Amino acid sequence: MRHSFGKPNDLVARVRIGQPIISIRAKDDKKQMKFPGRQKIVVSKKWGFTKWTREEYAEMRQSGKLVPAGNIAKYIPDHGKLDA
Repeated sequence: MRHSFGKPNDLVARVRIGQPIISIRAKDDKKQMKFPGRQKIVVSKKWGFTKWTREEYAEMRQSGKLVPAGNIAKYIPDHGKLDA
């Protein structure tokens, strides 16, 4: 709300100090140029948007336990299909 009588002036995002603004999956070089302004760049230990670290992802991908599916990865468990 801005000005008198509580009339809304514009839409704004309420951002607190230290709150992540955006998550970008890109090469590690030229990170500052992806979006305008002066933000703090934090490099994630995860591989892309997956829940595995870069080392775990490489090992599991090599062993065939992970299959890439777009910007995520599908986990292939050890057990097979259950027969009724």
